[in-house]
Amino acid sequence: AKVLETSVPPWAMAALVVETQEDRDLLLRELKERQGLRVDILSIPKRSDISFNNPKAIDKLRGFGLDSYADTVFEAPVSVKRAILAQFPLHSMLLGNQQAAMKVDEISEQGVKLFFTPESSYSVKRSKYGNRNKSTLINPLKPAKLFAESQEDRWEIERLRRDIEDAVHQRENAVAQMKELTAESARCAREGGSVGESIEALKRKRRAVQKLDDSIDACRHSIAQYEDEERNYNSSTLQSQSRKLNEMRSSFKDEIQNFLTQHEEQLNKLKELDSRLALYNTALQEKKIKTRGLRSLEASVD
Repeated sequence: AKVLETSVPPWAMAALVVETQEDRDLLLRELKERQGLRVDILSIPKRSDISFNNPKAIDKLRGFGLDSYADTVFEAPVSVKRAILAQFPLHSMLLGNQQAAMKVDEISEQGVKLFFTPESSYSVKRSKYGNRNKSTLINPLKPAKLFAESQEDRWEIERLRRDIEDAVHQRENAVAQMKELTAESARCAREGGSVGESIEALKRKRRAVQKLDDSIDACRHSIAQYEDEERNYNSSTLQSQSRKLNEMRSSFKDEIQNFLTQHEEQLNKLKELDSRLALYNTALQEKKIKTRGLRSLEASVD
């Protein structure tokens, strides 16, 4: 994070990436000229054969305390990465550990002109005059700010995802119970009982499940939008997004709690209906027995 923020300026981290000059002109016209917004744009190199390969195999440099190149420590779509590397040669910047700080001369003999340790950057230069002596410029790295805050936002997203998983699990349980209630209502209908109240309860249950589905989809959509926009915002915007996520998370929990409360009330009503149906079936059976007794008595009298 320190190396990225040192090597790539904030405007580039929030820049839009385009593939053609027409796209660039369109963004400038619509956003900058018409809406007065500040727009920073990076263009993908026109030539597809331009290579951003690492100058030296990292396996040959590990013995000097160098672990990786700066372009391997972050993820981005291929087109976005090419646009960044065309402006900022992260593919040539080496990252090392404290061992590298003790082997500056040996590293410079390998042709390495720039590398980083967790605390400092090392720039090796050779004089153009006289005996062409080498000199090493050491600068301390500033603490990361933008990526440190975005890491907190990613934790918030993970918490929100766990809430979604819990809600989905609760929804599956509700759907299973709804199927059981549907089967019970069908059985009551076959036995001649009135199931109007049960059907209305099931309809309300389905509407509640649909509402929960809509809430889950809206939350997922918000997370997807947040992740897409995260790389293009500065730290103040990220803090605003974090507050919005907290508000969404609180609202989403309230909806789940209301749904569970309504679900419990409907289950209690259906249990009461089941008890009434049981009493009705008992009375019906007794009536049938009495009716058969009367018919037998009439037949014997005849």
